[in-house]
Amino acid sequence: MFTHNIDLYTSLFSVPQKQTETQKQRIRCQMKQLCQFLEQQEQLFVTWTEELGQTIGQVRETFGTRVSQHISRLDELIGELEAKQSHPLASVLSAQQSLVSRAKMMTVPEPWAAPPEVKEKIQLLYQKAEFMERSTRYFIETLRSEMEMFDGECGGGSVVILDPATAHPNLVFSDDMKSVRLGNKDERQSDSPERFDNCITLGSPSFFSGCHYWEVEVGDKTAWILGVCEASVCRKGSMTLSPENGYWVVMMKQNEYLASTCPPTRLQLRKPPRRVGIFLDWKKGDISFYNVTARSHIYIFTGFSSSGPLQPIFCPGKHDGGKNMGPLTICPQGESTSGRIGNVEASPASSATC
Repeated sequence: MFTHNIDLYTSLFSVPQKQTETQKQRIRCQMKQLCQFLEQQEQLFVTWTEELGQTIGQVRETFGTRVSQHISRLDELIGELEAKQSHPLASVLSAQQSLVSRAKMMTVPEPWAAPPEVKEKIQLLYQKAEFMERSTRYFIETLRSEMEMFDGECGGGSVVILDPATAHPNLVFSDDMKSVRLGNKDERQSDSPERFDNCITLGSPSFFSGCHYWEVEVGDKTAWILGVCEASVCRKGSMTLSPENGYWVVMMKQNEYLASTCPPTRLQLRKPPRRVGIFLDWKKGDISFYNVTARSHIYIFTGFSSSGPLQPIFCPGKHDGGKNMGPLTICPQGESTSGRIGNVEASPASSATC
């Protein structure tokens, strides 16, 4: 019986161990393929620039040869003229006329200009270099942001709940403070200085440091705003959602996605998210957004600066003729894990008004 138990435990642990080893080999293989691809692209780029450099050198050499030939001919004419200075004046004048006539027959080289085909290659070089720089920067930022989700120092998901004390009076909350929707006027709560004038509520707790991650179910909603803001933002009157005003959010309205940069950054998503992940890394100053549905990156704010704490922000949007009645729901911590992730200037009057 004892031997049987040992065999059972051994078999139970051998399965995940084999799976781990298999996954490790897959990662090594993928990284090797990535390195090979980058090395190939580097070699192609270097070869192309070297060939372009040789072409430019040949054109320059050809032009230099032509100029040298003209200078040599002019030196010969000047030498002939100097040699006849000791001759009689009539002979000198006759020689001058002959030399001037010969000089006029010489073709003056035009100023150097790169041939059209060389200009096109140089322009293409700048385009390739710009594209490579932009693509490399995006790849590095995306990979770094998503890999941070697996960093042990950042832990798992953060426990976030809604703070009804900050909410617009027309917003309605679930009993567990995990869901919020826009209610009717007869459901309106009493107003207070802590409440937003617009269709917004904050989440709790406030974040002063560290890494924090939470996910929000948006479902089929036609409008919403998610992200973080400074806890000290003004909650009354007209406001502009932008980092300069303490808002780092992504917005969706009528299938259009925007990041609250200035000017607004229009976002192209291949698949609409039904669940959105938000990752805050205070130390690095990054706020990242993820399409959990498609397991893809949406947008990242880098280098944010705040003198005070930050809080999650939620806006379920207006009813949109009954098409946007569903709630925003914060996912339970057990479901909101890093393993799932493989209008910048928006006037609240138009995008967040209840």
